[in-house]
Amino acid sequence: MHLIFGAFLLLFLGFSCQTPHPQDKKLTHSKPIDAKNGNPIKSNTVLVPVTTEHLVSDAYYRFEGQVGSRGAVAILFIGNTEVSGRYFYERNGRPIELSGQRMKNDSVYLQEYCIGNETSGTLEGLIHNDGVFSGNWVSEDRSRKTPFVFHRRKVSGLTTQVMVYNQEMGVDAKERSKGHDKGTAKANSQFRASILTLNTSTPSIGKKINAIMASKLDAMIKAEMMMGDDFSSLWQAVKQSKKGEGLDADELVINSYVSYMDEHIICLGISYWQNAADFAHPWDSSQEFIFDLKTGTLITLESLLKSEGKKSLNMIGQKAIQKLFNHPAIEGKDFELTDNFTVNPYGLLFVYRRGEIGGSFADVPFDVFIPYSDLKQLLKSETILSNYLKNLKNV
Repeated sequence: MHLIFGAFLLLFLGFSCQTPHPQDKKLTHSKPIDAKNGNPIKSNTVLVPVTTEHLVSDAYYRFEGQVGSRGAVAILFIGNTEVSGRYFYERNGRPIELSGQRMKNDSVYLQEYCIGNETSGTLEGLIHNDGVFSGNWVSEDRSRKTPFVFHRRKVSGLTTQVMVYNQEMGVDAKERSKGHDKGTAKANSQFRASILTLNTSTPSIGKKINAIMASKLDAMIKAEMMMGDDFSSLWQAVKQSKKGEGLDADELVINSYVSYMDEHIICLGISYWQNAADFAHPWDSSQEFIFDLKTGTLITLESLLKSEGKKSLNMIGQKAIQKLFNHPAIEGKDFELTDNFTVNPYGLLFVYRRGEIGGSFADVPFDVFIPYSDLKQLLKSETILSNYLKNLKNV
């Protein structure tokens, strides 16, 4: 049995880091600089002062700043040797996934991913221990370069901690020669799980959110992976069986993560990827969960919409997916938008797993972003989203 648990991959696998081009000049300024004249770039974005608290490894952080002249927000996991997460531009809201490496000198190389895991560029620079992340955005063909700078913004009363479960596994050569595991197992394969927990200034809220997320993870393992009743039993099975007996996958990746956080909400997710000898292709999926940080309440789509809002939302979502794929299979009166969604200050993001709406045209994980400007007539007047609607123009 070949099990590989890779940490902090958001809906994609198979990323291999590259070394930044030696001719690229890294920026270390605290403000983005216009490459044409060397002057600081002006923007309406207010950069939050750098916190005096140093970054701690194996945790998630919120960063605010600019890429060129455009304001942007990034949610990053920072480990000892790896960095991953996502960022999005102001008033756009569609996340751009990131994954890469952190070197010993704090230099960072992050690959961007879009729909279908297509690469679109890189962020190359330095993450300083005082919370400044600066450098260059570089296009995929390396013909264009734009300076960026992000400053860490501390979310009051909230910290995260990631526990990594790691287990070396191996299959005896004699066992493989007898045909065990159909030759798919590899010696010294690795099981790795990354499980997120929250610490809040009101301990009961963090405890409540952690308990809900633990139950969601256990339910996913039981229903989707069919490997034990919960994470604890899966982990125990791996530790007790160096040959991976009783586990129904040759490769398995699982990860809990932060997709967005601010002083009002935190959006958490669980993703997994698995493969087996009898699979036509690898299977991957993710589930998103949104929590009110003041109460610890899990926010549902129904709690945000007016009574007749779901019908209109389905129509908006259907048109958005039709535009995305330009395929007739999405047409029809019975279309329903998924209830697997997440939130940011600019809209709602609906997340689909591979093949969820049928047809080979959608045989990749994808998401559909709907801005609040399209939703303003459908949303209830007093919800957690009111914190964002009142700050947006033209909404």
